[in-house]
Amino acid sequence: MKIAITVWGERISPVFDAASTLLIAELSDARIRHRELKAFRPGGCTDLLALLRRAEVQRLICGAICEPVVDRFETAGVEVIPFIAGEVEEILASCLDGRELSRFIMPGCRNGRCCRGRYKFLADGEKTFLR
Repeated sequence: MKIAITVWGERISPVFDAASTLLIAELSDARIRHRELKAFRPGGCTDLLALLRRAEVQRLICGAICEPVVDRFETAGVEVIPFIAGEVEEILASCLDGRELSRFIMPGCRNGRCCRGRYKFLADGEKTFLR
């Protein structure tokens, strides 16, 4: 599986729209097979989506992100795991071990809700925007 993480230094970029660096990692057999950093234009969702598709990324892990962008990426076949904060290497280790990322959910999202109650993490790890 290929994942992409928006990064800022050694951490996940807290705001997706301000991110300009993407870590793309290929995970297989509990190992990182390949990893590379890619620069992209902040706020350039169309360019970023094209980059993710070319790289055959299946999952994007990021910080705060707006609902229309999540919808656009997921419609294009990229699963989005939003509202994640923390050290990139810890996130990668959790992905390799198959552990949930719930312990990395951003402050304010800890009780299963984000975005003033519009976004909810379900008990089984699924997520949904509440309309």
